[in-house]
Amino acid sequence: MNIAISAIGRYHMADLARQMLRLGQGVEVYTGNPKSHFDKDLHSHTHTFPYFHILTLLRGRIPPAPRTTWWHDRDMDSLGRWLARAVDPDTTDILDGLEGLGPACGRLMKARGKAWICNIATCHILDRVALGEEYRHWGAKAPKWSEANVNRVLAEIAECRAIGCASVLTAWIPQCISLLVRAIPNSAYCL
Repeated sequence: MNIAISAIGRYHMADLARQMLRLGQGVEVYTGNPKSHFDKDLHSHTHTFPYFHILTLLRGRIPPAPRTTWWHDRDMDSLGRWLARAVDPDTTDILDGLEGLGPACGRLMKARGKAWICNIATCHILDRVALGEEYRHWGAKAPKWSEANVNRVLAEIAECRAIGCASVLTAWIPQCISLLVRAIPNSAYCL
């Protein structure tokens, strides 16, 4: 089975890729991070599109801080378009997408009868209070989320075939289900 795993950064998706490789599955990881910022043991399986992502990160470090989500929105848009071009639905059986990059590519996978999984971590965007608390816990400033980005994540959640969850996130499942049911009341969830 050939699995495409997409994430803007590393997160738990690198661990998922390792587990799938250990089980003998074909795995390709698609990320916005440059290879130098991704796990070396996965380099031969990693495809990157860091150009706008690096510019977005650099812009966030240059004063004054951005007052809008323009940079983040362009970053997500460009990564989503790249992912739709980079993943071949004819040779890929499953797309496991994180961070709202999946809608364009996921729709292509669905059109070919392939599986599209939305990783549960994308529901954080729906609970901005909890996300802010999590960022404060780690000493980081929480991102601003535009309505375009929220809508991109909602589309991913509503249209995917299943929702996955990393075992380290299982404590959040009841809260995520509650958020998902409120956001998309008539959807089914596979956790």
